[in-house]
Amino acid sequence: LCIEAGKPSDADIEAICTMSAEAQKTLKASSRVVEANLAGAPPVLKALLAKLSERCKASLASISEVMALTKDQRERVMSEAYVRQGKEKVAEVDAAFEKVNEAELPFLKGLEVLPLTEATSATKASEEAAEVVNSTISSARTFIATKNLEVKHFGAAASKPAIQEFAQLTEKINSAASRLAHFKRETELRKKTALIQEAGEKMTATEAEVKTLNEVAEPFAAKADGEKEEKEQSEEATDKLVAQMKAAQAALEDTKRFIAARSKDAQGNQAHTDTLKALNARLAEAQAAVQKHKKVASVYEAKYLAKKVLVDVEERLVAIEAEVKKAAEAAAPLLEEGGERFLVANSA
Repeated sequence: LCIEAGKPSDADIEAICTMSAEAQKTLKASSRVVEANLAGAPPVLKALLAKLSERCKASLASISEVMALTKDQRERVMSEAYVRQGKEKVAEVDAAFEKVNEAELPFLKGLEVLPLTEATSATKASEEAAEVVNSTISSARTFIATKNLEVKHFGAAASKPAIQEFAQLTEKINSAASRLAHFKRETELRKKTALIQEAGEKMTATEAEVKTLNEVAEPFAAKADGEKEEKEQSEEATDKLVAQMKAAQAALEDTKRFIAARSKDAQGNQAHTDTLKALNARLAEAQAAVQKHKKVASVYEAKYLAKKVLVDVEERLVAIEAEVKKAAEAAAPLLEEGGERFLVANSA
């Protein structure tokens, strides 16, 4: 590279730094391996290992000489390279924030409440975008902190401008981190709102199931002379009643759990608290309606299941009787003819 004779270019210096760092790493690792095996090696191998050890030391000395000859220029070039890479890291943070802005757009339409599907999708996109920004900020922080410590060991001519640049980049990263923290808080609030909204939609769907149950159960709860009569109903109607009772109960349990889990989301928000209070009142009404039909449904379900068991038993008995008949027919020669046909056949 003619370091003594002429001044290498900045590109040459940067290449020298990169190659020297890799070479030093490899040589030091090789030297440790050689030294670890040198003492216990046989005489023939010991001589070879000793030569390898000397070669490693000589190569490391040559690298150190090159580093010393290029110290000032190398420190300046590397400081500039680190600052350039730091700016690239900050640019990556800015680029990641573009995704955050895109994810937030649906919430900036001026609508008080977004449709649930859109709100859920936008919230998920916001969380994913925030994770990417968080990762790029962490990467930029780590890089700048590491390189800032490194350049502090350089001469003042190279380190001072780099440290100033790093300070400015750190301010930009801190500003980005503050914006991200604000966005995360907003996203969390929007997520809670969407969950409260989902609770309302679940309650509406549950009420629809209960309404259907009321309609299906009405023929079974007919009254005569002020007393409830158990009327004979078709298997299809009974099946429908039992199935709808199960559907309504399942919807109630799911909605009850979901609403209960939203209590934490409503903390500190009076509007959400009021919404949950109203939802719990609607839930109680739905539970009372289902409970009213539960006794009637259980009676008819028990009768229906008993009938199904009887039908199943009768079918099994018919099948068994058919098998018994076949067995009797097959055994008739032995039972009715005394087995003469088989005795004759064997004596022939």
